[in-house]
Amino acid sequence: MPIYNDADKVWELFHVAYDKGGATGGRIWRVTSTVKGPSGIVGPYQDVGIILQPDAESQKWEGRQGTASFYPYRVKDRWVAFYCSHGGAPGWQVGLAEAPALTGPWKRRGEGNPVPIEPVFNENPIVTRIGDMYVAVYDSDIVNAPAAKYYKEATSVGYTTSTDGINWAAGGRIVVQPPGAANWSVDIRTPLGFHPLLHRSEQEQVLAGEHDKTEDDQGAPVT
Repeated sequence: MPIYNDADKVWELFHVAYDKGGATGGRIWRVTSTVKGPSGIVGPYQDVGIILQPDAESQKWEGRQGTASFYPYRVKDRWVAFYCSHGGAPGWQVGLAEAPALTGPWKRRGEGNPVPIEPVFNENPIVTRIGDMYVAVYDSDIVNAPAAKYYKEATSVGYTTSTDGINWAAGGRIVVQPPGAANWSVDIRTPLGFHPLLHRSEQEQVLAGEHDKTEDDQGAPVT
């Protein structure tokens, strides 16, 4: 998801690149739009460099997946980001990195990682500031998963809240799809966005899921 850099007047994207052959050794790349101003959101984009990767600063909870699902958000005069890893701690967990500017340099936080939001599975939290509250939605597992593995969750996504952007509450669930024939997905995956609708009390999300017939990733807005 692109984030506008007000200082440099460009759009910033952060994405993961894995080692050849699978989801291992993930490194977070920063890319920027080559066209200045808001219209540059459509691209083209250019690689700037790796901003987080497996190295001497990796923490014990991180594993073979490396670093993944990086999403920055502003907290007062600095930037903070969720990132994910799998293979060190049970299941898939998230931690926080921070930087003085969106462009970096990014460093893992020295305390509080992994962030204790979910016991087994938490991937790709997307953070939105609503008033004085930070709200994150993310790809979640079934409630009270019996083992440290991924189970398909067909009806809901996870959410958590924070008053300071650093300390996050235990995860809850938002039901976004009904059970039965009306449900278009057998596995609700990554929420791609979350924002208040103007002049309405509802919130809107865009999410991805696995279609029950084609197993292709699909996207749909949910209010």
